[in-house]
Amino acid sequence: MKTRLIISVLLFICFSYGCQSKKVSSSGVINVNGVALSYLTEGTGQPCLFYGIRLYHAKSFSANFRSHFQCTFIDCRFNVPSAVADTINPFNINSAVEEIESIRKALNLPKFILVGHSIFGLIVLEYAQQYPQHISHVIAIGTIPEISQNRTIHANNYWNDSASTERKELFKNNWVILTKDSLSKLSPSDAYIASVVANAPKRWYDSTYNEHQLLSGVPYNVPVLNQLFAQDFFLFSDSVKIKPPVFLAMGKYDYGCPYFAWERHLGMFNDITFQLFNYSGHNPHTEEAAKFDSLVINWIKKK
Repeated sequence: MKTRLIISVLLFICFSYGCQSKKVSSSGVINVNGVALSYLTEGTGQPCLFYGIRLYHAKSFSANFRSHFQCTFIDCRFNVPSAVADTINPFNINSAVEEIESIRKALNLPKFILVGHSIFGLIVLEYAQQYPQHISHVIAIGTIPEISQNRTIHANNYWNDSASTERKELFKNNWVILTKDSLSKLSPSDAYIASVVANAPKRWYDSTYNEHQLLSGVPYNVPVLNQLFAQDFFLFSDSVKIKPPVFLAMGKYDYGCPYFAWERHLGMFNDITFQLFNYSGHNPHTEEAAKFDSLVINWIKKK
């Protein structure tokens, strides 16, 4: 009887916890125009594609959020060191949109949730404009409606007018420590990461946050990255509305992507949920993970 009880308990444990190990977990490479994009898929449920910076996003979204979906995290072209910065056909927003479409076909996703953070938020919104038939939901986080000089000016003004003295002082001190000479001794990828970490006061509600824990191991192809940001782009230049439902998450303390830049564009969505996170910067899904998870998961269930 005692042996049977032990076996029963072990079977219960294996059943209860072993199921978790049976969740879909795979990794691989998708070749898009000669560039090998690495991906990681985990979990079960509704397919959810996180476009751009596979390692960063796999760490920055909570385990709770990831447990609700079949999540695929995939790099973009500027995370591939061997990718060539083609001067004739430079990597731009439309190139990235077509990259997503190639990924969708390779993964056989007839309809899916598309997630984009930072510049990738702009890219996934443009994808939703061009390929609405494949999208069930769009989640855009800490992003911008355009790439332009005016956007840069508005971001700088927001920082100058709104950031606290303490925050500005910390930012200044970070860049006193991180000199041009020290940056020059790093690889372009490591120099870019060091710059992002030093910009913490502009990127995080917690202005002392060390983003290196998320960026560690992430390769950046800086010439390709620079191409993406070098060309002006306006999401609504053709006045076409975005049809799929969109959850737009912005952080109040994101000084690179001011939340109010979206105010005049909200009428360009058929179905928009705009959420401002008051205790977040560029990564509300990380800084206010519990609130973000609850709001977005419930939103998806209702749509």
